[in-house]
Amino acid sequence: MNALWGSTLPEGLSIVDKYRILGRPQRKLIPYNTWKPGELVAPIKVPISFCSEKFYLADFGTALQIGSLAVSDAPIVIPPQEYCSPERLHGATPHYSCDMWSYMCVFSDLYFGGPLFRCFNDVVACLGPVSADLKGKYLWPKFSEDRWYDQNTTATGLEDRLQLHQPKVSSTEMKLLLSVLKRGFALEPKHRLTADQLLQNPDFNTLINLYCG
Repeated sequence: MNALWGSTLPEGLSIVDKYRILGRPQRKLIPYNTWKPGELVAPIKVPISFCSEKFYLADFGTALQIGSLAVSDAPIVIPPQEYCSPERLHGATPHYSCDMWSYMCVFSDLYFGGPLFRCFNDVVACLGPVSADLKGKYLWPKFSEDRWYDQNTTATGLEDRLQLHQPKVSSTEMKLLLSVLKRGFALEPKHRLTADQLLQNPDFNTLINLYCG
């Protein structure tokens, strides 16, 4: 599910006027070698003066009600790696725990100004190997690596990645972040925070109050 900001851009703008307001199309940075450079276009950045006060929810035809469809009837969708849980990248059935991983990705994106994990390789490098049961199920088998499932694979740790993205954060705030993100990004779905648990989590609420209180 996506929240879309309404636009007040006039209809019928010429290409010249669109470029003047939005800028020219830019290549999206691809930090891994899945595709050739330049095959993706970066999202446009609409000036706040052209954003309306209305928001719209859109699922692009991919949202599912848990338990409403058999796996074989679910829409065939290639999920964005930056916001997708490890098990979904391996073809697992959608579940609320998948949504919580995605929520934590969005939260991290807003906090750090960019995705915490740009590809699955980043997830393993930071959090460690996933269950060996997932081996052979990666949606892009050509790019799968054995070390992702090797339980002897070592990880740099979440704290190092947080400090890389936010080097000036205080030690107190870092502890709050680690407390929340470690549970939100648990590799085992059953160990992740639920929505209710997150809303009642004192460390999460303290973080929110730091910026929105």
